[in-house]
Amino acid sequence: MFHKPIAVLLATLLLAVSGCGFQLRDTGMSSVQSLRLVSSAGLGSTRSTIEERLSIAGVSVGESGPVVTLLDERSSRRPVSTSSAVDAAQYEIRLEVDVQIERDGDQGSPTTLLAERIYSVDAVNLMGSYEEQSLLMTEMREDIARQLMRLLEATL
Repeated sequence: MFHKPIAVLLATLLLAVSGCGFQLRDTGMSSVQSLRLVSSAGLGSTRSTIEERLSIAGVSVGESGPVVTLLDERSSRRPVSTSSAVDAAQYEIRLEVDVQIERDGDQGSPTTLLAERIYSVDAVNLMGSYEEQSLLMTEMREDIARQLMRLLEATL
């Protein structure tokens, strides 16, 4: 007795969802199959994170395709709040990476990709706070890699 209304409701819901254009996000990059990644020696961690993310998305990093140049990387840390003992209680860390995309000899203008996080500092456990900062830097590099992939999809 209750099965028929539920079946009708589910069928209606399925038709509504399929008709509205809903789809799962694709993890691959459709417009880019291969690219060349150029960077200076000081950008090793960021470069390896970007290469790993591109590989997961099905993009091969080699000698063909558009050229992505990692121009510069800057990281900074500043206090954003203090504790009652007038020590820094929270810090904001920022990671900025300048990139330039070249396709068919046409160099695009440099673009700055930015990631930032705020974390709390434990005055008793400074090693734990350092580890947290290190983990956040890893997360921010992955965020920069995702931003670069979106930029590549938009420009190529």
